[in-house]
Amino acid sequence: MRCGAVRCGAVPAPVLRALSVAEVREQAQAFGDAARYAIEAGFHGVELYGANGYLIQQFLSSSANLRTDSYGASRGSGGSPTVPT
Repeated sequence: MRCGAVRCGAVPAPVLRALSVAEVREQAQAFGDAARYAIEAGFHGVELYGANGYLIQQFLSSSANLRTDSYGASRGSGGSPTVPT
């Protein structure tokens, strides 16, 4: 098989892990910062895409979000990824 500059063969998948509580807060802050920057740049709104396995969808999914802390999908709020302020 001839591949040229592209790597041939199987590439190992990364090992998945849950974000730490600090990393969840960092991600929430990053989403907020990005929205604020967009508004400051003149955009009228921001849409968060949260389907097809993206981070927000994973928080809302009881099959993907197996956390047992305050960000777990089984808590009373239905797994909402909102962060208390």
